[in-house]
Amino acid sequence: VNEVQVVLGLVMDENGIPIDYELFNGNTNEFGTMVPLIEKIKKTYHLKQLIVVADRGLNSCQNLFDLKDIGCDFVIAQKFKTTSEHLKEQILDQENWQQFVYNDDGVETCRYKTLDVTQELHEMRESPTTHRNYKTSNVLGTMDLKWVVSHSPSRAAKDKADRDRAIEKAKQAVADPGRLKNRGYKSLVKVPKGKGSPTINWEKINEQAKWDGYYVICTNLNISPHDATAIYRKLWQIEDCFRVSKTYLEARPCFVWTDPHIYGHFLSCFISLVIEKYMLYTFKNELGKEEITHEKMLEALRKAEVVYDDINPQVPFYMRLYEAGLFDRMSALFNLEVLNRVEVPSTLRRKLHLPLTKVVATPT
Repeated sequence: VNEVQVVLGLVMDENGIPIDYELFNGNTNEFGTMVPLIEKIKKTYHLKQLIVVADRGLNSCQNLFDLKDIGCDFVIAQKFKTTSEHLKEQILDQENWQQFVYNDDGVETCRYKTLDVTQELHEMRESPTTHRNYKTSNVLGTMDLKWVVSHSPSRAAKDKADRDRAIEKAKQAVADPGRLKNRGYKSLVKVPKGKGSPTINWEKINEQAKWDGYYVICTNLNISPHDATAIYRKLWQIEDCFRVSKTYLEARPCFVWTDPHIYGHFLSCFISLVIEKYMLYTFKNELGKEEITHEKMLEALRKAEVVYDDINPQVPFYMRLYEAGLFDRMSALFNLEVLNRVEVPSTLRRKLHLPLTKVVATPT
């Protein structure tokens, strides 16, 4: 209970359709999950070119060098608030923007700049006392990267609104220290080690405000900021895969604990996810801009029921319980015939591509 059983690494293509997955022990650091799975994908499917897109939770220096070593390009979100002062100055410099994007009304929606960055890979050693890894000054290698920096006024407004809510909660916690818990606003409060009362950390708040609206993507590709951003924006589909798996396919919580059962549980969830995503992909390609969502499609599948009517056992038939609509369109799209209000067993099986077996109705 309350323990992470496994870590699931999931890989999908640019259309949001899952390709493969891997299970790791629950105590595995997510930094170590990406490269083994990418190596498996390249080897299994004989891929010559592969662009890895991931969020900053998987962006470690070692991962970037490992991806380069196995011949992968990458477009990965970059942590930037803790980088060197030199790079911070370049990011915040308002004179070196290179590209601007405007909406139809002439209002700026985003601006971009590209920074050339040399990434160093330092040797890591384990401390004999704490047994934690630490970075040494020994440089094992370097790599030339591009940081695509973007600033969006709408993102800046959201960042400010999120921080303002956190500040209000921090003020309430300062007034009532009993409410000061390990939450997002706790970092905005100074708690003295000795005597004294908690206070708002305005210095940290002002530092955070400087970065409102900024976002940085790291890549080894020689592409434009617009193309790098377009590639990275597809990442929302992986989050959607996990959302569908958890919410609709009940991948979590996992109520089994032996290895074979755990593997079987996630295999069935993965197969279901692939089918569901491919169905949605096919639907959207067929219907164009019409809004078809996971929720609508799965609801149509859940409601698609027929019931056996045994009033006259000599003439068995099935009655359709659902109204004509999305499920009928799905049937037509996937080469299934639309069901009538009443069907006999033979036509029901033929229309649903089921084996044609003789049905014997026995009264009970």
